[in-house]
Amino acid sequence: MTDLYVQPHRSQYKAGASLITRRAGCTWASLANGIGAVSGGRYQPSPDAIHALVPNAEETSPGTPGWSITDAALAAARFGVTLEDRSGLGWLMVLDALLTGHYILLQGDSDQFGDGSCSGAYDGPHAVGVHPKTKTDPAGRWWWVNDPICTTGRWEREVTLQRYAVKFSSAIRFGVFTQRVPNVVVVVPAKPVVLRFRARKLARPVAKRIRVPRGRRANVRTAPRRNARIADRRATGERFYAYQVTDRGQVLGKSGRWYGNRKGDRWCHASAF
Repeated sequence: MTDLYVQPHRSQYKAGASLITRRAGCTWASLANGIGAVSGGRYQPSPDAIHALVPNAEETSPGTPGWSITDAALAAARFGVTLEDRSGLGWLMVLDALLTGHYILLQGDSDQFGDGSCSGAYDGPHAVGVHPKTKTDPAGRWWWVNDPICTTGRWEREVTLQRYAVKFSSAIRFGVFTQRVPNVVVVVPAKPVVLRFRARKLARPVAKRIRVPRGRRANVRTAPRRNARIADRRATGERFYAYQVTDRGQVLGKSGRWYGNRKGDRWCHASAF
C-alpha cells in the first residue's frame, strides 16, 4: 500500500538552534518542514540553513521579528523549490491546496490552539506547516500539522486551523508548495504466527484445499485433537489457510499431522486435504 510521505519533524527549539530561530523562526522552520515533505525526505535542511538564505536587509519588514510568506517564498526559490504566496485568496483555496496533495505554510494566531496541545504553549502571531495527510472522525476533518514549537508533528482539527488563520488575517496568509507531497510505499508488518501445540511455522501461508467424500464436511477444531470443539465445517473445494503444522496432534488413521491457522486456534487434520 502507499501513503503520503511524512517527513521527520523540525522544531525551532531543537538543540543547537540559533537564538533568532528559537525566538522568531516559526516561518522558516515551517519552510524547512515543507521542503522535507515535498522532496520525499531527499532534503532535510535545518531551520537555520533556511534562515541564512534571506539576509535581514532583504526581508519585507527588516525591523520586525520573523518572516512574511513573501520572505519564505524567496528562501524557497533560492533553495530550489517553489512556494507560491497565495495570501488573500481565502480559506477555500487553503483547502483546495491540501485536498490536491500540496503542503502549505499557514500564518495565524496561536492562541486558537488548545492548551492541552504542545501548540498551546505559545499565544501570538505564528506560522505552521500543514501537511495534506488527513483523517476524519465524528468531530470533523483533521490535518497533520508541523508546529515548530512542538517536538513532533501532530493532528489538528480543520475548524481550529481556520480560526487560527482567520484571527490573524481574515484574508488568510498562506503559501503553497507547487510540488505535491509524494506517495511512498508503506510496508505493513506481517502479523506474527502464534505457534501452539509444538507446531512449526510454514515457510509461507498455504491455502489448503479441502477434499472429503461427497456429502461430508471437514471439521475445523480449536485444537489438534478429535474431542476439541468444532469451530467450523468445510466442504470439498473450500480452502483452509495454514500458517503452521504439528505432527504432535491426535493420531487419526495413521497420522498425527494437523494444520493450524495464524492464531493457532483453528486446526484441521491432514486427512481433510
